[in-house]
Amino acid sequence: MNRKDVERLHESVGSEHFADALSLTRDEWAARDIVQNVFAGLLAPGVQPKDPEAYIAVAVRNGVLKWREREAQEREKRALQEPIWVAPEELSERVAALEAALAKLSFDQQQVIQMYFRQGLKKPEIARQLGLPLSTIESRFKHAMERLEEMLTNRIEE
Repeated sequence: MNRKDVERLHESVGSEHFADALSLTRDEWAARDIVQNVFAGLLAPGVQPKDPEAYIAVAVRNGVLKWREREAQEREKRALQEPIWVAPEELSERVAALEAALAKLSFDQQQVIQMYFRQGLKKPEIARQLGLPLSTIESRFKHAMERLEEMLTNRIEE
């Protein structure tokens, strides 16, 4: 792809993918680096994806996975037990409970929930963007919702 095509693509979907990366990493600088590397990779010779938007979605997901692996290795080295995310004080207790429950979902479940609710994508579109069967997306969504309901119900009863 040429520079102008990549710039137009970045203008149209860059912020959406930054938001995705940010919600999955919870680290602004990591999210910026991941997205920047994906778009820079589109400028490499011979890179001509058939569906650039799907390519970017998968590349950002892979970048987040790699980032998470590196972060886990660094945490092990430092032997820190830091929480994944701490809710700011100004958030209501229920929103904080929801965010904490979301953080306990698997990466794949978080991604589907985030794309469905935050981006407003339908399940077939999520499947297309991630290059996965619709049944896989539906299963991840169902299990994530069941798990969230269980965690939030238990919290309310406490």
